[in-house]
Amino acid sequence: IVQYNGNYTPSSTLSLPYLPYFNDTTASVNFTGRLRSLADNNHPIHVPMSISTPLFFTVSVNRFTCANTSCGATQSRLAASVNNISFQTPTRMDILRAYSNQINGVYGDHFPDKPPLFFNFTADSIPLIYETPSKGTEVKVL
Repeated sequence: IVQYNGNYTPSSTLSLPYLPYFNDTTASVNFTGRLRSLADNNHPIHVPMSISTPLFFTVSVNRFTCANTSCGATQSRLAASVNNISFQTPTRMDILRAYSNQINGVYGDHFPDKPPLFFNFTADSIPLIYETPSKGTEVKVL
């Protein structure tokens, strides 16, 4: 949303976009079903036809505790994670630049091939030990 300061005639009320609920499976299926690539005869995309490294990713919404009261009554804030690692932005430079220039110390290469524990991923609650993910800048180089 952009709000301008100065002499102008403001529109009525700002309209916010409609976003689906976090558990709206139909919206997710409709969105991903519309994704397309630029692949054509002039821009072929070659993908491996045999799997040499099996990968199993879990995407989660987790919690981090807050040091102060800015996070409300639960004293926590939400964060996303993949295989229980929440992405931490590198401070020196971006990951792709570090990889391309072979610069060490920007990211780690120990991103797990699978989650740390297998359990009922669709259950109403998860084991509390996995509610707080680790922070990291880990990658999986294939």
